[in-house]
Amino acid sequence: MLSQLAVQDAIIAAKTEQSYHVNKRPKKDPDIKIDDLVAVSNKSQLSHLPKRRQKLAIKRVDSYKITKVDKAIFNYTLDIQDSKRHSIFHINNIKRSHLELFLNHKKRQPRITSAEQDFESRRRENYKSRTSSK
Repeated sequence: MLSQLAVQDAIIAAKTEQSYHVNKRPKKDPDIKIDDLVAVSNKSQLSHLPKRRQKLAIKRVDSYKITKVDKAIFNYTLDIQDSKRHSIFHINNIKRSHLELFLNHKKRQPRITSAEQDFESRRRENYKSRTSSK
């Protein structure tokens, strides 16, 4: 049997080799900078669920702010508060969030034609006259 130290050394060597091979062909740099919002893959959190429940679960958790970028090893540190999740993610597990597009989005006002405005004003006047006469 291998000793515990030999096993730990073997695990560390395997992780190092795996990370080398993963980093050989990284995803194209998505140009994510500090203070950008990103969505985090929820795949590791869903692995304990049965397959039929994984299909319906949320695939990405949205809008965490990036606090640190390490381009040498393709890791991003996120501002995750009040969570049991770790805060460092590989580039393969994050994606630019489109939530920031909606945060600055102005809500459109409905277009009301003059005929609809006349109808609404008459309806309000009729309602006021009915309620005031009682």
